[in-house]
Amino acid sequence: MESDQGYDNSISKAEAVIKFAFQASITVLCIACPCSLGLATPTAVMVGTGVGAQNGILIKGGEPLEMAHKIQTVVFDKTGTITYGAPKVIQVKIVVEGNRMPRSRLLAIVGTAENNSEHPLGAAITKYCKQELGTESLGVCAEFQTVPGCGIRCQVSNTETLLRQHQDDGEGNNQGNSILVQISDCRTRPGSHPLIMDAQPLPLVQTASYVVLIGNREWMRRNGLQIRPDIDETMTEHERRGRTAVLVAVD
Repeated sequence: MESDQGYDNSISKAEAVIKFAFQASITVLCIACPCSLGLATPTAVMVGTGVGAQNGILIKGGEPLEMAHKIQTVVFDKTGTITYGAPKVIQVKIVVEGNRMPRSRLLAIVGTAENNSEHPLGAAITKYCKQELGTESLGVCAEFQTVPGCGIRCQVSNTETLLRQHQDDGEGNNQGNSILVQISDCRTRPGSHPLIMDAQPLPLVQTASYVVLIGNREWMRRNGLQIRPDIDETMTEHERRGRTAVLVAVD
């Protein structure tokens, strides 16, 4: 079938009609209001860059917008952009018998210790402990020491009031907030040395005072604590997933 003279066989009849209509409309627009064509592009660039600036996106003129269609890879600054930008507790492993260190007592001690820390991880731990205990007030922290890149050491006392309100010895260590955190129980094996050192059940007395260490492996080693191989493997697995594992020792 022969084509009509001047007809482009590379496009369909519908595309040819649209092309002709567009050319006719542009011709009329150029004759009636030529300024509209000259103002359309800069106006669109101005509005686009303005709206982008309001949403925290910096666009340096029209050329980057013209090049945007060639983008094949988008790289985000993860923290605070596609994430909340604030760490939170996702798992707690307790490596001591429940009758020696009830969960409420551990949370009260750790929350009090980290309440003096300016580190984002410390703030996340304190926030979680307060939420679990249902209180904004904690115990007393003294002799607070911090070593950048390692951890903290302090003495915690005056947590008895919190513990009276949240005694959960009968609940064991396996109960936790199903939304905020997963708490698992890791019993110490015979002959092993627990990370949380508490040889005998501690009575709930007014004078109870605890020496607390919170930090990484190096911080525990500096303070003479040996880390069990299974705990080290668990921490390594969490770190491989991009998480931060923190050790707590209470004496």
